Amino acid sequence: MKRCIALLSFILTTLVTAQFCNAQSFESQSASIAAAFDAKNATALSAYFCNSVELVLPEVDDTFPKVQARNHVADFFAKQPTKTFEILHQGSRANVSFIVGQLTTATSSFRVNMLFKKEGNVLKIYQLRIE
Repeated sequence: MKRCIALLSFILTTLVTAQFCNAQSFESQSASIAAAFDAKNATALSAYFCNSVELVLPEVDDTFPKVQARNHVADFFAKQPTKTFEILHQGSRANVSFIVGQLTTATSSFRVNMLFKKEGNVLKIYQLRIE
């Protein structure tokens, strides 16, 4: 009986620790993504892209390879000088995580939605919407 309780306790502790580590790494990743938006750095942002990204921007709405998606985001940043980016909400459900943010530019304000999925042990953006 003591063995069962010890084993159950070990398993529970391991699961809680793993969830905490995943949450911490996603928060760290979120901070890096926010910094990329603030710096208007499409290359840094594209480091978090899947190989194929569904991209919705004011002038673009399609699925693109990672490099082409990065180029479209760079064009957007060039046309819409970023003032601030704020993460409004973030979370995870099953194998999908998300970030909802507000991007303020010199002329407009945009709602930003990002959906992530796990690729190996890393969360990657498979959908980016700036509307």
